[in-house]
Amino acid sequence: MRLPFFRYFSGFHTLERAQRRAVFILWLEQIFRALSLPFVILCLYTFLGLLGWPQLLPDEARALLLVGLATLCGWFIYRGIHAMVSPPKSLVNKRIEEASRLTHHPLTTLEDKPAEGFSSFLWQAHLARTQKKVRKLKTGWPHFSSLTQNHVQPIYFVIPAIVAALFYTGEATPQMLYSAFWPGVDTPFTPLPTLQAWIVPPAYTNHPPIFLDTNAQKITTEQNAVLTLTVSHSRSAPTLIAEPHSLSQNRFTAQSSGKDWQLHTKLLASTTLTIRARGRTIKKLEIQVTPNPHPAISWLSPPSIVPHTTKIQLDYRASQPYGLKEITLTLTPLTPPPKGMPSHWTKRLAFDGQPKTYTGHTQLDLADSIWAGERVNAQLSVTDITGQVATSKPLPLTLPHPVFRNPTAAALQKMRKRFYLGHIKRKTLSEDLAGLTEIPGRPSTDPGIVVNLSSLSWLAGAFFIPHETMIAEMLDRMWLIAQDLETGHQTSPQALMAALELKAAQQAVNQQLERMNRLGPAGQNEEEKAELEQRLQRLKQAVLHKMESLMQQAHNGSMPLPSMAPVDGLVKNFLSKDMEKLQQNAENNHTAEALKNLQDMADSLQGMRQARPEDVIDLAKQLALQQQFNEQQALVKEMIQHQKALLDTTQKRREQPEDSAFSAQQSEQDNQLAITPPNALTEQFREHPDAFKPDGSVTPTTPQQDERKTEQKMQHALARALKELQTEYAELSGGKIPETLKKAQTAMHNAQTALSHGDDSAAFNEQKTALNALQQGQQNMQQTLQNQQGASGRRTVLFPLLSSGGAQPHHFGNKPGKTAQESSQKADEDPLGRKLQNGGSPAPNTNETNLTDTISPNQSRAIQEELRKRDSDRTRPQQELDYLDRLLKSF
Repeated sequence: MRLPFFRYFSGFHTLERAQRRAVFILWLEQIFRALSLPFVILCLYTFLGLLGWPQLLPDEARALLLVGLATLCGWFIYRGIHAMVSPPKSLVNKRIEEASRLTHHPLTTLEDKPAEGFSSFLWQAHLARTQKKVRKLKTGWPHFSSLTQNHVQPIYFVIPAIVAALFYTGEATPQMLYSAFWPGVDTPFTPLPTLQAWIVPPAYTNHPPIFLDTNAQKITTEQNAVLTLTVSHSRSAPTLIAEPHSLSQNRFTAQSSGKDWQLHTKLLASTTLTIRARGRTIKKLEIQVTPNPHPAISWLSPPSIVPHTTKIQLDYRASQPYGLKEITLTLTPLTPPPKGMPSHWTKRLAFDGQPKTYTGHTQLDLADSIWAGERVNAQLSVTDITGQVATSKPLPLTLPHPVFRNPTAAALQKMRKRFYLGHIKRKTLSEDLAGLTEIPGRPSTDPGIVVNLSSLSWLAGAFFIPHETMIAEMLDRMWLIAQDLETGHQTSPQALMAALELKAAQQAVNQQLERMNRLGPAGQNEEEKAELEQRLQRLKQAVLHKMESLMQQAHNGSMPLPSMAPVDGLVKNFLSKDMEKLQQNAENNHTAEALKNLQDMADSLQGMRQARPEDVIDLAKQLALQQQFNEQQALVKEMIQHQKALLDTTQKRREQPEDSAFSAQQSEQDNQLAITPPNALTEQFREHPDAFKPDGSVTPTTPQQDERKTEQKMQHALARALKELQTEYAELSGGKIPETLKKAQTAMHNAQTALSHGDDSAAFNEQKTALNALQQGQQNMQQTLQNQQGASGRRTVLFPLLSSGGAQPHHFGNKPGKTAQESSQKADEDPLGRKLQNGGSPAPNTNETNLTDTISPNQSRAIQEELRKRDSDRTRPQQELDYLDRLLKSF
């Protein structure tokens, strides 16, 4: 079939291209018609957004408005797209003819066909002539103006308005558009939210908080410092942008007002912080975090055995710039123990406080260690107050081996070690233990030993009890029985079980505290606290049970017994103070402190486990001795107070004129208050009134002479009381009387003589000498008793009870390190540091104060941090906020 004639002309390809362009333009016009109304709505909202009107709405209302407009525009677009149709060919040709200004519709002619019987030659000539007219075809531009309707015409007004608004907003245009189309973003003309920021360095640094003002750009602080950010007047949550792993958290929490936000986070590494709120940057801050220095620990000398003992000597040094928390010794056998046996042994080495550098010289008694005589690796580990851990180089050590002279005790210890090393089985151990009860001598005649060995034999042969459950109890009981056999003590089965019960209860409390400390916040729930409370109650019951068994054995013995009331009171004091402090720390989520409390109590609990009836008797004697000494100390303290009162009265009389009636009357009133004798001296006056009368009698002729007579009697009474005190003290100290007490008595006699002769100046000097000698004598008495206790022979294993927090026997009413002179001086001052008169009122004409700076750095930090927190709460009254700002200026 031959193609039409016109297809051979070159204009055919021009026509096809023109038709494609016309179709594209017609589609554009339809798309414009479909999008015209949504575009008008968008332009109108953009104009209003540049003016800032939608931003006046709440975020929720603005979000609903945007959703509604988007829905409406989407519906208009949907309707317009469904109304679009493919342009017909006639319309395409018509658009080309109009754009090319062709007459008589030539493109339509090219599409026509001749009628039947029409001359082909004529039709071809007609097509050739028409083709010449369509060589240059045009499509023109889209006719958008011809499409304008009522809903499109406002675009000609909105677009110029938008251009004008762009000139008005200037550089703020992007932020204005951002805030208009994104709820939760403010315009640049809205005031920025208020930012308050401060950094609290870790408590162990003793550094004050750092308040970040508006000009701060770069801050240097320590690792684990707490950054607090408070953003006020923000309708939505701010955001904190930082490098990964540099902060513990970065989420703000809302405060009560709903417009205030706060964040507490730990600084873990150096970072650049960007605080943004509602689409704008409030502040950029560069924080340089100084890493915590690692602790260090090393051996000063290799661990060794103390000659002729079962103790090991440890010499080491540990340091950390901020402070040390704990030092632990770990012993690991060179030969791996059998399965189910302990693989290592740890012991916390005690020290006071949190020193930055500590040099330790510690001796540990490892006689009961199952690895006695074996080669072990000794390694020290130190934990600083920041939580970092460092270890020393492990050094080999051969543990001391206890020597048992009793054959049965030696055999029992050998069985114990062989059983631990896995050389003998449980059945063999059970038979060997049963065989010890048949050895002639004490093992077969002592009912307590027989019962204990028989129960151990049964426990070893009870195969229904898991090996891991019975191993610890077996080893402990075998060691205690071996000790009894070696020392010759007679331990009842009840006392042995009480010791094991006490050790098990102590280990249970320690395990629970370590579990709570390991779990962190998850270990502070009510279930864990209830479990700890139950274990503490079992520990208290075990302590009481052990002490009751010891006292019962002491009463059943043949030795004379002192009063056991002080021992009972000491144990109850230990339970009520030391253990209550442990429980209180655990309840307040201070598990680390509770673990330290338990470690501090370890010596006392170990002494209770190892104690014998003789130890209880020795402890009772020591308590009785201390009670007598405390009574003497109290009497010396009374003497110091009344000697000082006599001194003050003599000084007043020296300053008063002899013939002043008013002064004499006032002096007499003050003297009656000042020289009232203490309770002990009052009883002596009442029982022996004649013993305190001086040898001579002077008839008073003036009020001052009458005062001297009364003071003379009182001075004589003090001298007699001091002499009796020296006699009693000599009995306690083995005849040692401090020379200062003798000097005080001589000065008292001289003062009495001076008063009898009316010489106030000489009496004043002697009374002052007596006062100073009494104060020095009180210190000498305390030191003499301590030396006597240290030089005494056998010291009871219950002695650590005396050093527990509840007893404090060596302080005698004063804090450690504070002398009696300092204590008496503090007692004669009011809270403002002013001197007091005899009656307790401030001395006249005394305006000066002596306020010492007793606020610690931690207290200062806590006060400043609390002020910051309150000042960050902008919901408080303005008057209160202004007051807090004035207080913070002092920091």
